[in-house]
Amino acid sequence: PTAALYKSAENGLHWRTDFDVLGRSWELMFSATPAYYKNKSIWQSWAVLAVGLLFTMLLSLFLYSRSKQIEKLEKINIELRQEIIQRKAYELKIREQSDFSNTILEASANVIVVLDLNACFVVFNPAAEKMTGYQCDEVTGKPIWDFFIPREQEADVKNIFGHLSKGEVNIADNYENEWLVRDGSRRLLHWSNSVLYDTDGK
Repeated sequence: PTAALYKSAENGLHWRTDFDVLGRSWELMFSATPAYYKNKSIWQSWAVLAVGLLFTMLLSLFLYSRSKQIEKLEKINIELRQEIIQRKAYELKIREQSDFSNTILEASANVIVVLDLNACFVVFNPAAEKMTGYQCDEVTGKPIWDFFIPREQEADVKNIFGHLSKGEVNIADNYENEWLVRDGSRRLLHWSNSVLYDTDGK
């Protein structure tokens, strides 16, 4: 007997075999029915297609998410670089201004002092050191009346700084007063005053 498995373009998949019985030749043929093809192959094809589509969708979502994250990180990096550049430029400008101001303070022949709202010294330049006999580190952070204001003027000076601390700016642009120096003598000084404000306008 012979057997063959073949596929006809017209009739689909078939199986046939030839054999002899009692001196006669017999041919046995089997053909797949449409229901067989439907149950066997269609669901497999759809399963493969569904898995492929699902994988493609997941991969696309992953790549899209990654691209958005990369885009966001690049934007943040650009903003950070710009902020760093601006900050460095600002710091350089402040340093240059500070160096310029320090140069003026150091070189000036005039007495230059800066007091905070509590009348404590913040700046005390070399000319002030030379005139008073006190070093900058001796007076920095301490109130002016502890060193230089004659007792009879102390109440008036404290009253002025009391108004300044409350935001009541009422100080003369120019005035004269005496300072006590280290050797006990007095020096008559003519002052040009300016009120300094911080970034909040205080």
